[in-house]
Amino acid sequence: MSEVVLKNICKIFQEKKVVCDLNLTIKEGEFLTLLGPSGCGKTTTLNMIAGLETVTLGEVFVGGKKYNDIPARRRNIGMVFQSYALFPHMTVDQNIAFGLKIQKKSRLEIFEKLEWVKAMLQLMDKGRRYPRELSGGERQRVALGRALVLSPQVLLLDEPLSNLDQELRESMTTELKKIHQNVGCTMIYVTHNQMEAMRMSDRIAILKEGRLMQCDTPMNIFNQPKNRFVATFIGAPAMNMFPAKVTVQDGESFVDIDGIRLCLEKDRSIALLESKGREVTAGIRPQQIFYFKDREGRRHSDTDVDAEILLVEPLGERLMVTAKMGKREMVFFMISDRVPVPGERLSTVIDGRHIHLFDRESGERIALGE
Repeated sequence: MSEVVLKNICKIFQEKKVVCDLNLTIKEGEFLTLLGPSGCGKTTTLNMIAGLETVTLGEVFVGGKKYNDIPARRRNIGMVFQSYALFPHMTVDQNIAFGLKIQKKSRLEIFEKLEWVKAMLQLMDKGRRYPRELSGGERQRVALGRALVLSPQVLLLDEPLSNLDQELRESMTTELKKIHQNVGCTMIYVTHNQMEAMRMSDRIAILKEGRLMQCDTPMNIFNQPKNRFVATFIGAPAMNMFPAKVTVQDGESFVDIDGIRLCLEKDRSIALLESKGREVTAGIRPQQIFYFKDREGRRHSDTDVDAEILLVEPLGERLMVTAKMGKREMVFFMISDRVPVPGERLSTVIDGRHIHLFDRESGERIALGE
């Protein structure tokens, strides 16, 4: 296990900055995910750590040692790619042990490490099989085992689950988390799937156009996104966004969306008094809009909002509803014995404790009173 430190990392391709002044510290033994849309610089950053791409500007440190000029073959870093890259003419045992044989390890050490990794990855009965005889999930575990037996300082994973079907992705997501807990290796994982990132990571680093938007724990990113991009990128379905402004009445401030006034917590309401008239973007997650048959347990910050149903999508234990709030569409969840129909009107409750405000121009979070 080793700490990885990226200091002002830049990568330039044909005069275009693909990664821009990236500063990031991955703690020893941490599972950190690089998350972002396609083309944001995730894989390029991973390749610079591995030594597969040169660093244009900045410094890479692993375990306190500068790695910029160390060739990839001399870096004790394991990497698992999107493609399994297994040797088709070799058995599972031979594929996993290949790196150890190249390093000329003893037969006893090879045997011990091989048995250890096969037991951990549930491959004990697959040792003599060839890759063509394995499922996609089993091939991915073989590729992972081949990296783990080398006891790398850092393990890099570049979208290793993207070729698997949904059921296998679900099981392998859980397996990867268990493997990290068992091995304790520093892991850096690349994906554009935010649910994978939320489930597995100790921290998530969100990139956009080569720049770091936010790096924090999954729950902090979900509950306190630093800007509008992070707010809409994290969460499924995406956060509802509305043009709004701050209004004041009787010593209290409200969030006004096309004449619909949403209440806030008292401390936050007082803090926003100085922002009267400020135009903002209000973000409300679908999980914070509720449908109740009764109104017991109301808070000061709750607001009743009348909505017209446009679309209902059953999700099994709950319904995902698209409805019209005034002139604006919003998405929320509800649990009901009866499936409502388009055109029906119902009363929802918006929890003012969880209204996110962003500056209309910069998109940065407005944290006054939080």
